[in-house]
Amino acid sequence: MATPTILTTPRTLTLSSEEAVVRKISVDAAQEIDRDRPEDDPLVLRFTGGWARDKLLGLQSADLDVGIQNMTGYDFATRLSEHISANTAKYGTKLGSVNKIGSNPKKSKHLETARVGFLSALKTKISRERVGMEIDGMFKGCNAHASLSLIHEVDLYNEIFAPPIQDLPVLPVHDMKIAANIVRHRLFGSTSPHPRISELLTTTSEKYLVWLIAAMSPRKNQPLYLAYNKNMPAAATAIKEGLRCPNNVSGTIAKVFANWKVIQNMVINLEHWGRGKTALEMRALDTDWKNQVGACLMFELMDLKENANDDDEVEERVMDKYETFLKTIAEEGLEEAPNFKCLLTVSSPPLLSSHNSGVVANSWGYQGNDVAAEYALTSGAWMKPTIERSLQHQLDNLHKGKDELLQWVRGNRQALLDGLEYVGVSVGEGKKTR
Repeated sequence: MATPTILTTPRTLTLSSEEAVVRKISVDAAQEIDRDRPEDDPLVLRFTGGWARDKLLGLQSADLDVGIQNMTGYDFATRLSEHISANTAKYGTKLGSVNKIGSNPKKSKHLETARVGFLSALKTKISRERVGMEIDGMFKGCNAHASLSLIHEVDLYNEIFAPPIQDLPVLPVHDMKIAANIVRHRLFGSTSPHPRISELLTTTSEKYLVWLIAAMSPRKNQPLYLAYNKNMPAAATAIKEGLRCPNNVSGTIAKVFANWKVIQNMVINLEHWGRGKTALEMRALDTDWKNQVGACLMFELMDLKENANDDDEVEERVMDKYETFLKTIAEEGLEEAPNFKCLLTVSSPPLLSSHNSGVVANSWGYQGNDVAAEYALTSGAWMKPTIERSLQHQLDNLHKGKDELLQWVRGNRQALLDGLEYVGVSVGEGKKTR
């Protein structure tokens, strides 16, 4: 049998105009770097990964991985950013993002890789969904701080984080870099004497969200709502429309920017509150309260720096204040407060039945059967504040059971219903007490 002929001639690949720009910028930057290196140790760059595969298959690729020999990906990305910043007019483009993929000898990946994106592609070639995916990857990776720093350095904030609308407000974009440094050094870098702060945001989701919040921090003093969207804080609108983030992410961002001043008040006044009131305040924040508290700490430290107060002692006092807050929440057993339920409920799922069923289901999970029956009233809006105050009493008196709580509700009917509208079961007429 004849031996098959093996083609050994390298295949020639034709670069697109965007890829040619990437190649030229990368080579120019490498030549500049080589001036500071020994002649016998030149920098070697290679286009690698999925781009090479797609190119050989004749497919388009939005990613372009550059493998670097004799230099770490992060160091090269930093020098590349500096080179582009000094030659923007020459290339007509700006660096979009940089992310490092570490070497992995177990998978035969001995070269560290720097992932780069360019503003020209960002503006014209890549959808908002794609930008959101890239930001998602960067913020869930190991170089979120470096990514935000580079986005700030090459002036890409509006291209990435602004909603696609005309007449964008002028924002203090430098706040993003300040916030990123605070996240890195204070929220994640603080251990002793602030162990609870360092352990506040530990899950992948929590860490991802805090970097998004840092990216949105220039909007912390912006009017809360944009003129064309009155139902969502401006920062959440930017996240949802600018990066196409899902509702649960934009929802957390909305709560952060709506609640951070409320949380500042909580931190200050906690020592004067009982356990029940504190629990209700925590419950109102919802289950993502940790990201909200972390953001509030971030914003308070940012205010110090914006007011030219870089006194380490003052910053330490702020850190101590939040450490004490978190310690109190833990010691009072209130970390799960958003999931607390009043004893005056039923264990079965909410019933979505007739108006006179005596059961109401709402976002708080309240079912006021016991109170409605005791007061002989139909279900209605009066139930939520009544059950809240009952829950507060319950949490301030942990030694009391359901019967004693119901007795307290019975004895405080007038105070609990004062100012609320309600309808009696037998009378069927509306009544409002003053």
